[in-house]
Amino acid sequence: MNAHDMSQLTFIESVSPLDYDNVLTPARLALIDSQIRPPKAGETYFADSTISTTKSRKEFIVGAGPDVASFVDFTQSPQWLTIHYLITRKDQRGRGHMRRLLDELLARHGDESKFISFGKVFSTSAEKYIAKLERTEKYAGRVQYHVR
Repeated sequence: MNAHDMSQLTFIESVSPLDYDNVLTPARLALIDSQIRPPKAGETYFADSTISTTKSRKEFIVGAGPDVASFVDFTQSPQWLTIHYLITRKDQRGRGHMRRLLDELLARHGDESKFISFGKVFSTSAEKYIAKLERTEKYAGRVQYHVR
């Protein structure tokens, strides 16, 4: 992505439309790229879609929006910043969006008094980001995660 394209990126923080067990009102930080095309129909979490949660139950998922490239859902307390879900659209992967998004999240909410929980990590690029984060003086000893 060149410098001109970077000027099209912004961040929006709002309430997440997703429901997480035992979590009250998670927040969402979204990376917006005004230059991308709308997501394909049925692209879960980015376009409105329906997913099967059990054999007999389906759940409607509200799409993130036509210009959302990546988002992270999280909650925070005085001691913790907990990441519940982090995803980048398939057609936007490999452009550094996850790194930009997490850098912004930590700049806004990752102060020195908080531990950071990434939960289960399924992405090798997320694993690399977390490993790099752990090696920094600011976050050493304050990061938790589980590899798939």
